[in-house]
Amino acid sequence: MTDAPQLLNVIYILLLIAITATLVIFLKTNLLTAYFRKRQLNSATGYLLKSPDYRVINNIRLTTVFGQLQCDYIIVSRFGVFIVETFNYDGVVEGAEWQAIWTVIKNKQKSQQFDNPIQQVESSKKVLVKLLGMNKYEIFSVVVITGAANFKSKLVENMTYGKGYLKFIQGKTRPIISLPKTQQIIDIIESEQLKSSRNKSAAVKDASSSKKQSETNLCPSCGGDMIIELVESGSDVGQQILRCTLYPTCRGSKTLV
Repeated sequence: MTDAPQLLNVIYILLLIAITATLVIFLKTNLLTAYFRKRQLNSATGYLLKSPDYRVINNIRLTTVFGQLQCDYIIVSRFGVFIVETFNYDGVVEGAEWQAIWTVIKNKQKSQQFDNPIQQVESSKKVLVKLLGMNKYEIFSVVVITGAANFKSKLVENMTYGKGYLKFIQGKTRPIISLPKTQQIIDIIESEQLKSSRNKSAAVKDASSSKKQSETNLCPSCGGDMIIELVESGSDVGQQILRCTLYPTCRGSKTLV
């Protein structure tokens, strides 16, 4: 009678070990896949950085008169300008090129929706076309998958895994932009980067100043809002002061400097 419970305990333990091992292998596989794809991306970008035929500008965050432009890399060459965005999701991805929203499913249970990365990079491409005053056929958009994502539908040509984007770029072998023009493109992008950086710094400074000014206009007694009023009597008649909006309940006031 005692052998049966012991046998069940052994089976239960073995089953638990098998499930744990499966989960560990699954997690390691996903982590390793993402790791190697990231390494491949870095390796491919390193090759482009060393090549005299390509100029790599990374971490692009521009606010232009034509709209926002955000991407991980812009690669300038005689063979075209490449706008590159990385895609870092794990799980099974459902979505077509024409769909605005895609879905990623993890462990067959949790799902998450996100914007179509192809359409995102195409949106940035449109801004870049206007900014540089170029033909849209001279600029190529590329989406690079660095996570452990698997796709139900077939990937389009400009969506690649890891270092596949290097193959895509090197596949363009016909010079379509002159060397002087490539330098002009680089100058425009770097100038816009500098301008956007300055505008961002100015915006942060203005926000800080506005916050400080707002804080100085708070009632010293109750912390409420204050308004500007004229003193109607006394030795300070005619002068402007800040008075609490809850006056006369609250008599907090400040002299305007």
